Amino acid sequence: MYGACGSLDDARTAFDRLAHPNAFSWNILILAYAQNGQIPLARDAFDRMPARTSVTWNTLLTAYARAGHMPESELLFKNMPERGIVTWNSIVEAYAHNGLLARAKTLFDAMPERTAYSWNIMIQGYVDNSRFQSALAAFERMPQRSTASWNTVLAGLVAAGHLREAERVFEATPHRDLHAHNTMVSAYCKAGALHRARDVFDKVPHRNFVCWNALLQAYVQNGQLSTAKATFDVSPCRDVASWNAMMQGFAEEGQLQDAELLFQRMPKRDVVSATALVVAYARHGHITQARALFDGLPVRDTIAWNAMIAAYTQAGLALDALNLFKVMDLEAVPLDHASLSSALDACATLAALREGKLIHSSILHSELFHSNTIVATSLITMYARCARLCEAKRAFDGLTKRDVPCWNTMVAAYSQNGLFQESLEIFRTMEVEGHKPQSASFICILTSCSHGGLLTEALWYFTALQLVEDHGVVPTVDHYICIIDLLARIGWLHQAEELLNTMPFEPDSVAWMALLGGCKGQNDVQTGARVAKHVFQLQPRTPALYVLLSNTHASNAVEDEEIP
Repeated sequence: MYGACGSLDDARTAFDRLAHPNAFSWNILILAYAQNGQIPLARDAFDRMPARTSVTWNTLLTAYARAGHMPESELLFKNMPERGIVTWNSIVEAYAHNGLLARAKTLFDAMPERTAYSWNIMIQGYVDNSRFQSALAAFERMPQRSTASWNTVLAGLVAAGHLREAERVFEATPHRDLHAHNTMVSAYCKAGALHRARDVFDKVPHRNFVCWNALLQAYVQNGQLSTAKATFDVSPCRDVASWNAMMQGFAEEGQLQDAELLFQRMPKRDVVSATALVVAYARHGHITQARALFDGLPVRDTIAWNAMIAAYTQAGLALDALNLFKVMDLEAVPLDHASLSSALDACATLAALREGKLIHSSILHSELFHSNTIVATSLITMYARCARLCEAKRAFDGLTKRDVPCWNTMVAAYSQNGLFQESLEIFRTMEVEGHKPQSASFICILTSCSHGGLLTEALWYFTALQLVEDHGVVPTVDHYICIIDLLARIGWLHQAEELLNTMPFEPDSVAWMALLGGCKGQNDVQTGARVAKHVFQLQPRTPALYVLLSNTHASNAVEDEEIP
């Protein structure tokens, strides 16, 4: 009892009070140590035990295996006076559990006898290590299949995304239990095949939380809120996950009043429930309500803090985000990549170099920086916004892993600081080092060309991105807008307008505003007025529209006054 509760001192005290502990008592003590990860103490008790049973040997062997101490497990196995089926299963499971499948298979083949459980160990080992074909081959060779065997293979096929094969196994399963039905309901839900999921769901004899929640969450994720609500209302078993799924559904659709009412009705809430509502309020601009709910949380985990900090950042309240991050750090809440990334983004917005450097120094020797490209990208952006390109490049060079988004960030960093040729050089280096540019990469380099007036280079990249043998990137409206912006900046307003009207996308307000910005730069009031009409039709309440028009007319008026 004491061992199961983690009270090892009490367990040892109770054991020491025994005048003549028997084998059962020794085994209980060793098991208590093993279950609580105290392997050296378990070994010490094993060595002191006067007469060991097969249970004793198997308990210590399993303890070594679960701790990843395979040499000790193997040595113990070899020294065992006798090996029964339980022992063989334990050593095979030990190797399979630790991903050493070749050794597990060798021992499996050497077993004097095998039970259905023995086969299930190998099948589960293959599944856990994504060796699905091997799992299927072992399953097909299995002389007698248990329900667990069918379920393990079914779960493996679903995990591998082989839905058709999973369907065939499910149909062939002689005794489909609740686990098999739940697996297929979840599989169909993840694939978006809600009608099939519902068909299987309706055939489940005794549905549990897993089954109901899988269907409910699928309806929510696919935007079928009314069906989700109907399912929620008739569900006889609701847990916290059920309520959270329904509440998040309302929140995603912007039905905040319904989400809050459901939150108030919840018989039991967890931090996930409150965090979901905080995110919902923040996403729809209700920062005050989000903060009030956050402050009222009895327990605030890292996810809740991250949600509130991100809410401030996304709302443009960078100073509030940074201040809340400081409080989070002072309260010793564990920081993760999301916490650090949001804080660095806030520093970038504020050009708060001192705070950004403090964060950098705190994670300099942490895996959160060297191996997490999200944090690294935010750090590089922060230094770039503070015009500290040397520090940005140093941070970039110090990364053990550089993915395409990291390279994109460096291209943008040089561009934002007016070093357009250097941004082109970084882009070329990325390609030379074997990184294939993505759609966002070309937006970065085309933006750099636009701001630098590099027409030849921009047209070359715009053509190159479409070549299947080189990049095969499908041009988006954002790529076209970069070229339109460049043409307008260098005074080629006619060509910019022609491209805008002939591109394979319906021009949006951003495209027209890019052209209008060029009209302002060239003091072309006539073209500017015509372009402004299009912007006004799409977004009549755009403040930037009136600023640009006013500046264009003002510039033109000044020129008129200067003419003698």
